[in-house]
Amino acid sequence: MRKLQDLRDQATYTDTAIPKLYARAISDLVADGADSAYLALFFPKLTSIQKTLYKFRNANTPPPVDDTDDIVLDGEYVLCQDGKFRFILFDSKDDDRIIGFASDTCLSILSRSTAWHVDGTFKSAPGCYKQVFTIHAWFMEQMFACVDRLFELGYSVAPTKLVTDFELATINAFKSQFGLQIIGCHFHFLQAVRRSIDTLGIEENLTRLEDNLK
Repeated sequence: MRKLQDLRDQATYTDTAIPKLYARAISDLVADGADSAYLALFFPKLTSIQKTLYKFRNANTPPPVDDTDDIVLDGEYVLCQDGKFRFILFDSKDDDRIIGFASDTCLSILSRSTAWHVDGTFKSAPGCYKQVFTIHAWFMEQMFACVDRLFELGYSVAPTKLVTDFELATINAFKSQFGLQIIGCHFHFLQAVRRSIDTLGIEENLTRLEDNLK
């Protein structure tokens, strides 16, 4: 079946989550007129092919490394998915190796946006790194992922507002570079409030108060 081969190709050559690729394939088949009986007979369930799809993907993916010195960036890994345009922006190649990624389109969007959102995440960082830091820009009522090194490439930027979490290093860096308005991220603020409620035992006190008011 052609759709199953397409699913294998997408699992091999893209980084989209396998369950999401499978759901998309099913949706396409239904849109083409396939009913549940046809799918049950002729299209395998996700549980029966998921391991195989991951094998296809892993066979086409370089093995993970434990040290940043072992990272090799060349060929398709420095280009956008179309294979034509640059994607790697810089590589410090020092002891604290920092690698930046952004297409020229992303940089153009970032330079034309006055509202940026930034976030540093630890959970999605590769094994040999501690953090992935992303810069996003509001442009034409949409959010785009971008990054910087704009000045060296001739872009002019004038952000006036930055939405970020409450990491002082991030806040101070952007303030000193751009002198812009800093706005705390509502999601991260609520996370901090939730952690404080759990740590200080406030929830138990609120529950008792509610019970007394009934």
